[in-house]
Amino acid sequence: RSFLPLNHLRTKLLLIISFLLIIGCIGVGTLYRGWSSIYATIQQGFRDTKSVDVNVLENNLKDNLVAKNYLIECSGITQKMLGQHLSKDNQFYQDSNGIMHLRRYDADYSGLIDSTKYLAAQLEKREIPLLVCQIAERADYGDKYSKFIDGDSLNYIEPLKEALVGSEAIYLDYKELFQNVALTLEEIFFKTDVHYTTNAEFIVLQEIIETLESKAGLQFDNKDIILNLDNYLIEAYPLFGNLGYTTGELYAGMDEFIYYLPKFDTRMCLQNSPYSVMRYGSFEDVCINELQKQTTYDPRAYRIVDYMQYPSPCYTITNELIEDNNILVIGCSMCMRTNAYLTLLCHSVTVLDPRYFGDKDYLSETLKNDFDAVIVYPSFNLIDGIGGYNAEIKTVNIEKTENGLYNIVVQILNNGSMPWYYNKQIKVNLWVNDSDFGLRAELPSDMVLEPGQIYEFVFENVNRDIIQQKLFIQMLREGMFYFGENEYVTTIPEKLPDYKAKILSYNISNKALVVEVLNNSNSIWNDKNRIKCCIWVDGQDIGIRAYLEPLKDILPGESVFFRFDNIANLERHDLSVQMLQEGITYFGEPMPIKEVL
Repeated sequence: RSFLPLNHLRTKLLLIISFLLIIGCIGVGTLYRGWSSIYATIQQGFRDTKSVDVNVLENNLKDNLVAKNYLIECSGITQKMLGQHLSKDNQFYQDSNGIMHLRRYDADYSGLIDSTKYLAAQLEKREIPLLVCQIAERADYGDKYSKFIDGDSLNYIEPLKEALVGSEAIYLDYKELFQNVALTLEEIFFKTDVHYTTNAEFIVLQEIIETLESKAGLQFDNKDIILNLDNYLIEAYPLFGNLGYTTGELYAGMDEFIYYLPKFDTRMCLQNSPYSVMRYGSFEDVCINELQKQTTYDPRAYRIVDYMQYPSPCYTITNELIEDNNILVIGCSMCMRTNAYLTLLCHSVTVLDPRYFGDKDYLSETLKNDFDAVIVYPSFNLIDGIGGYNAEIKTVNIEKTENGLYNIVVQILNNGSMPWYYNKQIKVNLWVNDSDFGLRAELPSDMVLEPGQIYEFVFENVNRDIIQQKLFIQMLREGMFYFGENEYVTTIPEKLPDYKAKILSYNISNKALVVEVLNNSNSIWNDKNRIKCCIWVDGQDIGIRAYLEPLKDILPGESVFFRFDNIANLERHDLSVQMLQEGITYFGEPMPIKEVL
């Protein structure tokens, strides 16, 4: 429900606006890339000046799991026009400043309190400084309803401060820091993501270094270079974050993700033993992953995790150009960019993320080493994730349905120590080509999955195009973290030895397009290696495909026919056909389709 009451007149006006909006959404939908069935239905309705059959359109959307994004956008526009603040079954809230919040539920923060007190006592005996960096929770920055929605995220802060009274721990409060430097909300928070902006994390780093020097006795000789943004190349990319996946870009808006890339020399080494990862090279080679290097402008590329090793329980980055300061940091993903730039000031930075410890005590093992300081970043994300959430994927099966679509059936064991609740938004994510598109399978709303129990999750009515992408599954707590092992459902096929094709002819009859293609390569074509024919519409690949027959090989020198139905619906557009290996490359010269009968 909205927090704004609606009177009778406003209700009538909004109903009229909603009706016009739905019609407008259908028109706007023709501009989106989509599947042929959706596209054809809309086009047919406008060409015949008739109303679109909403039932047909809805069924088409349901038959395409990725088309969920279009439904989300339409829903988001409607909610925006209706003045709704709560969305997606009251899980997400947009405050009056345009910042998204995730609905929080009661969390047991006793583990966080106890482990921090224990850590403070152990480090005090060894005369190792402990810096507790209190994350600024976004609920404190919203309007008067934000704490109602997101207020549980604040409940641990005062108990934690009280627990540290009498210890030698140094307490750094982000909220006070951000107030002192007069940062605006846009400079601190993404609208659509739970994490901080790169600018905010860099300012936090500056304060951490000053605090460690003034209160912990450390010295950072290169801080004037590292903490000066004039020494960095700045790159900006669009970002659509984890608080927007189920509300849509048109509701939540868009963000900008910033990279700071050093202009100075860097030489580093990463050792991630749990994941058997070793890296050597520059800051970009070691601390930044692949998205920045690809220079892609896909707003759904989740650049938050393009820094450091996420999700990993333990890893160390060594700076070969710095001799002093070995730092241990304990926290969640709220500090990944802070930690990344901290590596430029220290000889080594060891990172622990307790959410992924599972049954192994990484903390005790790591504390056997000597450190010049330990930094803890407590946050709501870390509270009940300490050794609590873990998952083991038991079975994965793909079942073909009677309507020609597929169900992905996954049996998952809760092998952590925390129960899984629908209200805590424990879900299964389906990664598509290494991207999170918000495709989820969920627990029933009235179910609790206790540790040691198994539940069968189902992704229903997945279309063939999705099944043929590189897919893997993993558990997550929505808007907070992924957890447990992941399991590949499918993988992208290997590249063919060569790519050649010649389109010999095409014929249009009874609203169908039949294309004859010659395999003039040295490779065998088959459905398994995902060889298809596609139609380009006004220079765009909107997902229209024709397939090879299953279990049939097209040998070099042989020709094959591909059939596209309902091509007449595209008669007012510039069309051409071309071969492709799905997920790899297009190949062969495209042939224009000059007439549609």
